[in-house]
Amino acid sequence: MGPIEYMIEAAAIISAIIGHWDDFIIIMLLLIFNVTIDLWQSQKASSALAALKKGMAPKLTPCGMVSTKRSTLPPWCLATSSRSG
Repeated sequence: MGPIEYMIEAAAIISAIIGHWDDFIIIMLLLIFNVTIDLWQSQKASSALAALKKGMAPKLTPCGMVSTKRSTLPPWCLATSSRSG
């Protein structure tokens, strides 16, 4: 939370202390609305980050897991297969 949220909370407390209940209720409703929007945006950002991380995961096949025929080996395995045999 930033300083503005703290100032708004202080205004709500002061409104309650001096008995301005209408102001207190309005300020508290706005604070609750602000928290709801903040949580929603945070959840959306987390979902977007998870999707980006999932898309960045390497999708390589280990050289030992592919067929031994030279023509079907991925290019990065050709050098290792020629050394071993």
